Amino acid sequence: MKNSIKIITLLLALSMLFVLAVACNDTTTKGDKDKYSIRGLDNTDNSGKDKNKVQLPENEFTALLPLLRMMVQEFVDNEYGTTVIYEAIESDAFNALYADAQESGFNIKASTDGLTFNAQNSDGYFIKIEVTDNATSVSVFNDIKHFN
Repeated sequence: MKNSIKIITLLLALSMLFVLAVACNDTTTKGDKDKYSIRGLDNTDNSGKDKNKVQLPENEFTALLPLLRMMVQEFVDNEYGTTVIYEAIESDAFNALYADAQESGFNIKASTDGLTFNAQNSDGYFIKIEVTDNATSVSVFNDIKHFN
């Protein structure tokens, strides 16, 4: 009887090690060609959790921000709006980003100039997406006079 308990214990330990080894090897490595998705960099781990160390506040402005799976470098938030700074993206990712913003309702008085997009939604909120050589800035605000 004692030998069968030892065998069962050994088998359980081996199966746990096997499961742990499989889980550790279940990470995927993406090549450079997959670095950018329509929404930007994939910055999530295998559980789907965001790896950002900077967490954006939950408010009316951040609820309207387009989803970018990129590391947040910094943000500014006040009663008039929120601006989030990410790393710079390429022009095709910018085009997809502003198309997503238009599809989500930011299509009133929409304009683009190079890598800058401005628009308003039917609720009176504004969005500005601007890409420079160093960063991507996305702002959602309710008062153009005080926010800019």
